[in-house]
Amino acid sequence: MPEIETTRLRLRYFTLEDLDDLFRLYSDPEVMRYLSPRTREQTQASLRKHIKQWQENNFGMWAAIHKASGQMIGRCGLGFLENTPEVELGYVFDKHYWNRGIATEASVATLEYGFGEVKLEQIVAIAKPENIASVCVIEKVGMKYQKNTRYYGQGVVYYSILRSQWQIDRANSHREMGEWSGIQSSGLSGIIRSRFYPLCVPMQPTSSSKPQTDPPLPPKLTLPTMYDLPSEDPEEPGLPDEFHDLQPQLLSRTLRLIDYTNDRIFTGKNINLYYDVRHPLWHKRPDWFLVLDVPRLYEKTDLRSSYVVWQEGVNPFVVIELLSPGTQKEDLGNYAELEPMVAETTTDALSITSSESEQNNGQGVKETPPKKWDVYERILRVPYYAVFSRYTNRLRGFQLEGGHYQEQTIDSDNPRFWIPELKLGLGVWQGEFEGITRQWLRWYDSEGNWVLTDTEQEQKKRAKLTEKLRSLSPEQLEALDIDLQELE
Repeated sequence: MPEIETTRLRLRYFTLEDLDDLFRLYSDPEVMRYLSPRTREQTQASLRKHIKQWQENNFGMWAAIHKASGQMIGRCGLGFLENTPEVELGYVFDKHYWNRGIATEASVATLEYGFGEVKLEQIVAIAKPENIASVCVIEKVGMKYQKNTRYYGQGVVYYSILRSQWQIDRANSHREMGEWSGIQSSGLSGIIRSRFYPLCVPMQPTSSSKPQTDPPLPPKLTLPTMYDLPSEDPEEPGLPDEFHDLQPQLLSRTLRLIDYTNDRIFTGKNINLYYDVRHPLWHKRPDWFLVLDVPRLYEKTDLRSSYVVWQEGVNPFVVIELLSPGTQKEDLGNYAELEPMVAETTTDALSITSSESEQNNGQGVKETPPKKWDVYERILRVPYYAVFSRYTNRLRGFQLEGGHYQEQTIDSDNPRFWIPELKLGLGVWQGEFEGITRQWLRWYDSEGNWVLTDTEQEQKKRAKLTEKLRSLSPEQLEALDIDLQELE
């Protein structure tokens, strides 16, 4: 039974010892929202089925191991579609790893194995129509919609792809698209890559989009990139000030992730975040956001002037907004009523919601973009969202649970918001940064210690060295040509 490695995953066969990890997934109501949670006995039966299927068919479900953490974070692979000889693609992943392209990465590897090693002629996939995330994964890997039908007692959309089409798509990817993901396995050689098709819903034609072909051209050839889109919006609501410049710097300079190297994360500071391929000019401008598992540079070569979700293929994992006068409703949605008002600002534009419309100079109804809260919660489904007010020094933290943000309890005397996947938390710190003493938002580690900036680390090393040198005699210091006063 083969094992496969992708950029971030090791796909191995199941053993009976995986019961606890599998049950953790199968018993989670949010993870199993579209499949129904299972009891431990049902999970044990599924586990035995996964193992048996490999023994009988040379394909089945793999346990997906996150290479960086060593944890089992899901399962993916191939199985027989209910009461048919058709082979279907299937996957389930821990909710803490959603919106990172993990399911797409695993699905591409699964299709490569099914077509390249097992020599299947066709692979299908089904999903409930309302399960938009799963439908997007299916479309990203190149499968084509065929019909609406019923399987497993529920209405589903049915997709499929032929081996011949996969081979064409793979050749196109090799020729036209950017970064490759290497896959090694016993009996499986070659290189494949994830194909990001963001058209999960029909796209309205725009002046910057080109007609799609069959097979589809990659997004870089058909959709706007960061080079085509504006990098700023002078009418963006908010109050620019020095705090909005310094605070994001402190957040980036204290971010030290254990499981991710600096060349595999991107932090955006007050740049445009384009989120809707149907409205390519719609964007938000978060004060600070973090994206995991993307190259630090755009296509590994260029500094980003904006972040275009349909080109990058990965949504932000954390977004932080700094409240300005008049932006409470935009940043906090219905929670804005609980936020103390700061200096008054009048702006009728902030009262517009995503469901409202406005008259466009007598030319009919004009669509208006949704608020930041709606974009982060409903469209991008950003797992963690934090809002900080420099006027009240209040930190508010929200976690996406069941498709909606739930405010987390934060101690007002020691404001801290822990994010377990990062092994870091956000806290309010009183201290000096860039010559200004006030309360700032910065990261702390699992032991509750503030993460130091590069400058603070050097100061700490310098202080330790000075303390050691104090034990030397004046003659020794003179021989080493060291002046303690210069070090202090």
